[in-house]
Amino acid sequence: LTSMLNRRIFRKVEFYSTAVVQSILSSRQQSPRTPFNAVHLISAATIVSTFYGTSRSLCAEKDTIDAIVKPQIYQYKICPFCSRVKVYLDYLQIEYDTIEVNPLDKKEIKFSTTKKVPIASLDGQIIEDSNNIIDFISSTLLKSSTRTVVPSKFLPADTAHWQEWSEKKLAVMLYPNITRSFPESWECFEYSNHVSTWNYPQRMSVRLAGPIAMFFANGKIKKKYGIVDERKELQEVVNVWCDALKGQQFLHGNDISLPDLLVFGVLKSIEGLTTFNVLMKENSVLREWYERVSKQTISMATVMK
Repeated sequence: LTSMLNRRIFRKVEFYSTAVVQSILSSRQQSPRTPFNAVHLISAATIVSTFYGTSRSLCAEKDTIDAIVKPQIYQYKICPFCSRVKVYLDYLQIEYDTIEVNPLDKKEIKFSTTKKVPIASLDGQIIEDSNNIIDFISSTLLKSSTRTVVPSKFLPADTAHWQEWSEKKLAVMLYPNITRSFPESWECFEYSNHVSTWNYPQRMSVRLAGPIAMFFANGKIKKKYGIVDERKELQEVVNVWCDALKGQQFLHGNDISLPDLLVFGVLKSIEGLTTFNVLMKENSVLREWYERVSKQTISMATVMK
């Protein structure tokens, strides 16, 4: 889009510049001894003025287009399902905006009926649920990515299996682990100190209420999913993925596929937290794979302010 608009700018500038230069040469041919005078200065100024005006006009047009087509992701910073979506866009090198949702009042998503994140605004459509968003990206945005992707390799036959596994096996194990003690619950909400779209009382409310609510919900979540020893069971789940890698760079060899991104996205949501650090320290296969995927998924996000 940017290159297309740049070409339009220079085509218009070239047109006007050529016209002005031809006018100057014509006048010089008729009066070769006439010095370079104010008329010529005005002509030269016309070139500059035309370039400035055209540039501003088309840049404004670009900003308008970007505002319309740039994806927006409504998220919680530590939500594994939000992270899966963002990592997918990162890998495809598609720029997007993130809007941090206040978990206490959820005013940022008051338009939603489910009030659950992630919610994406893609191509003028509001899409809820991470699986729906992922499927939309695969069917619509994948082909417009600047990254060269071979669909048959990037979307292997086991994609649906790992998409479900990353959601119903891996992701559900994170909550009991990152809230197993109050200090660990507390570190989960450090991010709230830096959300510029919230005012100070909002940031402090989330900073204080978030860890308390998550810590006391730990037992309820463990009971719901039949979890007894959250650390041990998380390691067992992670080992399923590591075994599937079979010593390869990525799940299906030397090239990343969507399953890699989905599993990576879930883990990335807790990057830097105690649980994440323990996992990486105790499992070298997971750590090395994670680092390889990380190098190919540079963030394309712009945080809304």
